[in-house]
Amino acid sequence: MESFSDITHRLKDLQSQMRNNYTKALKTGYGLWKVAGVGSGDVVFKIDKYSSDLIVDYFSRWGEETPLILIDEEFGTLQFPKNLDQNDYKIRVILDRLDGSREIAFDLRAAWILTGVAINKGEKTSLNDISVAVQTSIPTTREHISEILISEEDKKPVLERFNIFNNEIEETLPITPSKAKSIKYGKVSIVSFFPGAKKEIGEIEDKLFFKLFGPVQRGKAFAYNDQWVASAAQQYALATGKYRFVFDPRPLTEKILNKRGEELGLCCKPYDICTKKIATDAGCIITDEHGNDLNPKLDIETNVTWAGYANNDIRKEVEPILMELIEEMKD
Repeated sequence: MESFSDITHRLKDLQSQMRNNYTKALKTGYGLWKVAGVGSGDVVFKIDKYSSDLIVDYFSRWGEETPLILIDEEFGTLQFPKNLDQNDYKIRVILDRLDGSREIAFDLRAAWILTGVAINKGEKTSLNDISVAVQTSIPTTREHISEILISEEDKKPVLERFNIFNNEIEETLPITPSKAKSIKYGKVSIVSFFPGAKKEIGEIEDKLFFKLFGPVQRGKAFAYNDQWVASAAQQYALATGKYRFVFDPRPLTEKILNKRGEELGLCCKPYDICTKKIATDAGCIITDEHGNDLNPKLDIETNVTWAGYANNDIRKEVEPILMELIEEMKD
């Protein structure tokens, strides 16, 4: 099998080509937000389609050298080459071709390409089996820097700042989460992107802040809830010290919605968080709704609830209260 370094090089090359496709598309402007279809995992927007042919071609050629299984939100599960015995595939590659389509299609905020690679362990292959993770930002037309975050087994994660105008890496930096001991006066993200259970999620937010800091004081704010519509962006912000805490409770609202005769909308999937390794290798803690290490199977169906803490001090501050609020929601 290829070395982890070789796999990292491949992922950077793939994401570089995909980024070029997206940045060219952004120059055309209008209509990138139009729905182009429904994939196996999520709605596919016009901008998402700009890399479909590239993805199939790239993995077809890679699979000739290293038999692999690709897990992709549009295509589902593909085998390169086809029809081998499951045990003959060396690796599983999970890809989110554009997390944050709803941001970048309107040229509002950056979106991200995510890829994680794990040694194939069959259907039970899970998030913690990923040995190499790379994510690349697609900057808006107002920006010239694309950030590339890389984590490879047995190496410290790094961030490369790539200039898309001159095609040069300007600097390579360590990835460092916030060292703050509290979320007070810091940015957090409690996910409430879409209509549905905003009332219930808002109550979690209000109760959390009240239990931590007491009632709101006139003319003051103790914490700031940011809504960057991309799980990858939240992981990036957590890992690089911009966020201190993230909580995505969307799957937990399903029973509440069903009681009202409503359906659960779009949730985080494993491909949305397939570069978790970058954040955790940098020192962040990412858990499921029970406080256990987040480790879903690598698929496109599972709805993922997750919490992210920049460091252990913040986890100690927030998690006990969060667990109480999650139990209240279940009741």
